[in-house]
Amino acid sequence: MKPIVIIQARQSSNRLPNKVLLPINKLSIIEIIYKRVKSNNFKTIVAISNDRTDDLLCSLLKLKKIPHFRGSLHNVKSRYLNICEKYSNKKVVVRLTADNIFPDKNLIKEMIVFFLKNKKNYLYINQKTNKIPCGLSVEIFNLGEIRKFRDNNIKDLEHVTYSIKKKNNEFNIESNLRFKKKASIDNLGDYFLIKNFFEKYNLKTNIHWKLLIKKFNSFCKFYRQKSIKNNSLTSKIILGGAQIGNLYGINNKSRMDYDDIKKLSRFTKIAGIYGIDTARDYPNSEKLIGKYFSNNKSLNIFTKLSKKIDNLKEDGQIKNFLKNSINKSRQNLKPFKIQCLYVHNLSNDIDLNLKIFKNLFFLKNKYKINKIGLSITNLKEIDLIINSKLKKYIDIVQLPYSFVDQRLNKKNINVFKKYKITIIFRSIFLQGLIFLRNKKLWPTKIKRNYHIFFKKLNYTKNKLKIISTLELALLYMFSKNMNNKIIVGVNSFSQFTEIYSLLFRRKLTKKEINFVEKQFKTFNENEFFLNPSLWKKIY
Repeated sequence: MKPIVIIQARQSSNRLPNKVLLPINKLSIIEIIYKRVKSNNFKTIVAISNDRTDDLLCSLLKLKKIPHFRGSLHNVKSRYLNICEKYSNKKVVVRLTADNIFPDKNLIKEMIVFFLKNKKNYLYINQKTNKIPCGLSVEIFNLGEIRKFRDNNIKDLEHVTYSIKKKNNEFNIESNLRFKKKASIDNLGDYFLIKNFFEKYNLKTNIHWKLLIKKFNSFCKFYRQKSIKNNSLTSKIILGGAQIGNLYGINNKSRMDYDDIKKLSRFTKIAGIYGIDTARDYPNSEKLIGKYFSNNKSLNIFTKLSKKIDNLKEDGQIKNFLKNSINKSRQNLKPFKIQCLYVHNLSNDIDLNLKIFKNLFFLKNKYKINKIGLSITNLKEIDLIINSKLKKYIDIVQLPYSFVDQRLNKKNINVFKKYKITIIFRSIFLQGLIFLRNKKLWPTKIKRNYHIFFKKLNYTKNKLKIISTLELALLYMFSKNMNNKIIVGVNSFSQFTEIYSLLFRRKLTKKEINFVEKQFKTFNENEFFLNPSLWKKIY
């Protein structure tokens, strides 16, 4: 009877959410461990939870045709028992965790041979007595060993083998190596250590575990954690800061907590994220960015003036308003300098627009602001810019663009290029509307589009074998081979790690991009659907 290898995995890790989905050499962590241990000598299955937090993981496993089972989130032991319910007590079970990618089929085979030869009921690798990196972890036991313990020990439910006697059940590994770093992936630092290690040597998933730990030992002697620079994907990302200290978007129910902000700050630094976008009118956002992101000196800060510009009349009023707004932003964002200061939409008063931009042009040197920009909601304003003197003073425009909103055409893009105006894309998730399945929460004015939108969305994802709406939105934007920066809004650290994990899975082909655009082209005529400012929040 073949042994069974069970890899337990979940997305809802507290320290590093979605870690099993994070990419190393374009493969997710769960794919790497599965490929490393899969063998004809034993059955291999991934045990995940039936909680909705593991839905994305489940979709990935289905797509990759990896055998998996869904069970209790907190009672991990029950997953093992349910998978093995038809087996006898003598069934040999191998326990692995998905955050340890160093074990392979060779190590498992060696241990199974030792286990059977010595008639063991339980076998494990002692991380303390063996000179191996923490993370080279494998447990083997007869199924009856976990069946005989009652389910009243919480530690057994979570750790499965907690009550099993460990003494005299160790598998010894001969090694003269000393490891200062661990090989398990528990937090952000661990992930980038293992990611950098595998990618530096371009390691294949079938590398033997003995050679792997030797290379890891050499690598760790000289490893210093550094930010990833000039990465073609992460260097295009500007993090949307609206949700930092603020409720933003149709689907948002809570503000990002301080612990998430700290984790996000560290991730953006290591991953080489280009910048962060905020505004004077986002309550506390600027202050929290200045406080929690200050350790990342290379982060570019984009902020917006207050929207309250329509009531300005006199030249003195305009100058005072601009100076006060800029000074408040500079004070909030300290120690950062402002990379770009945006005007948030144009005023109905054309002369006022010109006065504001002229004043900003002269103030930017005084306040060490690098660029002046305009955030556009109504695309009709593009003609107004190009056909007026405003184009002299604008360095950057922020424009809505997504797989749903394709109104921006090549002609518009080429005109901006002609006048050396940089385009940054935003609203790629349409303020979260594309994720909102509850029709009752859709704005009244666009409810009639609900069914047709999700019909097209589901058809597109199935046709292209895309595992989530989030992945479709990201793949469309990052596969178009445009050099533009893209604002990506997040409402939690967990969502950011999910976004990061999906970025590296693959790219859409030109044919696939054309297919997506064809499916959603009908919405380009619908201004109400594409412009959140017209929804008026009647949910």
